[in-house]
Amino acid sequence: MQISEQSKENINYVSRKSNIHKPNVLYFADSLGGMRSKNIENVVKGFQKNWKGALGIHAHDNLEEALSNTLTAIENGVSWVDSTITGMGRGPGNAKTEYLVLEVGKIHKKNPNIIPINKLIRNHFSGLKNFYGWGTNSFYYLAGKYGIHPTYIQEMLSIQLDEFEILEAINQLKEKKGNKYDVNLVRSEFQKPIKLLRGNWKPEKKLKGKEVLLISSGPKLIEYKKEIENYIKVNRPIVIALNTFVPIKKELIDYFIACNPLRLIADAKLYQSIKSPLIVPKSLLTDFHIKKFKKLKLLDFGVGLKDNKFEFYKDSALIPKLYNVAYALSIASSGDASRILLAGFDGYEQSDRRTRIVNELFFLYTSNNKAKKIVSITPTSYNFTTTSVYALNK
Repeated sequence: MQISEQSKENINYVSRKSNIHKPNVLYFADSLGGMRSKNIENVVKGFQKNWKGALGIHAHDNLEEALSNTLTAIENGVSWVDSTITGMGRGPGNAKTEYLVLEVGKIHKKNPNIIPINKLIRNHFSGLKNFYGWGTNSFYYLAGKYGIHPTYIQEMLSIQLDEFEILEAINQLKEKKGNKYDVNLVRSEFQKPIKLLRGNWKPEKKLKGKEVLLISSGPKLIEYKKEIENYIKVNRPIVIALNTFVPIKKELIDYFIACNPLRLIADAKLYQSIKSPLIVPKSLLTDFHIKKFKKLKLLDFGVGLKDNKFEFYKDSALIPKLYNVAYALSIASSGDASRILLAGFDGYEQSDRRTRIVNELFFLYTSNNKAKKIVSITPTSYNFTTTSVYALNK
């Protein structure tokens, strides 16, 4: 794995060990997808110094070099190669079978019949590719170029970071040596559960019996900005911002929150400028975060990830997805707030996958016997009670 990151000494060591244990094939993978033909040639020659058996290659297509690298490997004596229809595979995918068949046919001076493969692609794989979205793009290309593990890109796309955030995260990860995938750095919806680790900040001391206003960055917030700010000044709810983009005056925000470590990397520069405390699960922070946020006041509210589950504790919570909204709802319940107001939660079209995900989160939350009453004070497409901020201000 990650052959591009292996030293000559490691390759020699594995080659010698293979001569002792005699595997059928010694396979190497360009896991980061950043190698070129010359790199492949050097790796193959490195193995061949000590290993005399069969070699195999598994190529990733970040730089759209998977086919070329596979052919270079064949030219240099590699006898086992693999590919997938349309390159199907994690993230940028792999060498494409429909092209490799033609090239291998040329090597053996045969004319393969590609009509069955084309039919297979047309009838089955085109639809799958459109649905699952494998294949290279500019983000995977940059990941391959800078030696960043492609799973970071895959998960940033999965949690739907915007393009600016993805590019900023790539810039941060290339400084941080993102070639090793840290399973605790990001957990999207298809990841395994995260064990609950307690924090040392208890929201009850600040929130008990008080109204909590959660602020998101939907466009409706701008429309009602003046009235919301007036409500905050008069009624003094505890104001928690779910991101740094909210247009509410910063001096009216009591806390910012964030629970997804990868999004924190993408928004690191923005968070460095806030004055209010930042509530985060410190157990998920890396050395990168600690270094970047050393000037911030961090409040450690612990978190764990568990499917279809909300559980609230004095200093932590189990949540079903690592989304800021789920984290914020948990803080309000753990703090025993009187009720939760929402502003800027505009939502998306009803057919949008994100609408379903957030509605499911709110349904799971309200099904818990420790859930607080939720009222949106700006228009929303989500399924919860709505009132007018004008009515609240009367």
